[in-house]
Amino acid sequence: MSNKETIPIIVVILCVGIAILSGCASTTQPSKFYVLSPSPQSEVPKKTTKSYTGMPIIIGPITLPAYLNRSQIVTRTTENELNLAEYHRWAEPIKENIARVLMERLSILLDTNQIAIYPRRTSSRSAYQITIDVTRFDAGPDNHVYLNVFWTIYGENGREALTIKKSNFSIQVESKDYSSIVAAQNRVLIEFCSELAASLSNMQE
Repeated sequence: MSNKETIPIIVVILCVGIAILSGCASTTQPSKFYVLSPSPQSEVPKKTTKSYTGMPIIIGPITLPAYLNRSQIVTRTTENELNLAEYHRWAEPIKENIARVLMERLSILLDTNQIAIYPRRTSSRSAYQITIDVTRFDAGPDNHVYLNVFWTIYGENGREALTIKKSNFSIQVESKDYSSIVAAQNRVLIEFCSELAASLSNMQE
């Protein structure tokens, strides 16, 4: 076969290859992005029974396990096997999203604007500081979402531990799609925030 005959064959092969690649690219699943909200599904949170008049509040530091500290939404296929959703992702770092939800939700529940996210400080020299260590925040194979967290409220600008607790929350997921999983994660985070608000409110007594 001469060189003149070989060139058209190569061109045809290249064109077929490009067409196949283009077809694969066009069928790639688009990514979806999710955020947690301080007032999910148009729900209007109720304030605590009395107005909060205590010290300003600093939220954080917040720590997450390495397996959660990523953009992909994590679920469990078994108790020891994880699935990282390549096309279902958090729209921002999940740690920052959690901190902002806690800040905004607490400001509503306690009716106060004196809340900051660590390492920012409040305008007051004295403040409560809440450290939060999340050990689990995912959907399990039993169609439940779990939030397990160790948390401490410090006084005297972080020098005195006033409350040390471990809290576990779970809620059933309505369906297995990622929108429902994120909605369930949102609800357990809101439950945790209500527990924080109750503890801070009780410190005024």
